[in-house]
Amino acid sequence: MTTLSLARVEPQLARRAAVRIRDLGEQIYFGRTPSYGPDRAGRLAFVGYVVGSVVAWSLATLLVTGVLAAVLR
Repeated sequence: MTTLSLARVEPQLARRAAVRIRDLGEQIYFGRTPSYGPDRAGRLAFVGYVVGSVVAWSLATLLVTGVLAAVLR
C-alpha cells in the first residue's frame, strides 16, 4: 500500500495546489446566493442550490479530513 510522502512533493506544485484550493474555497464561501422568484420553479431551484451546497461542503470536508489523515499519519 502506498502512502503520501511530503518529501516527494515539489514545493511549487504543493503551493500552486494550495492556492487553487484556497481560491475555490473563497469563491464558494463569498459567492452570492442566487435569487429566485416566488413561484414553484424558483423555490425548487433554491432547494436544489441548498442541497447542492450541503453535498459540496460535505464532500470538501471529507476530502480535507482524508488529506490531513494521510499527511499526519
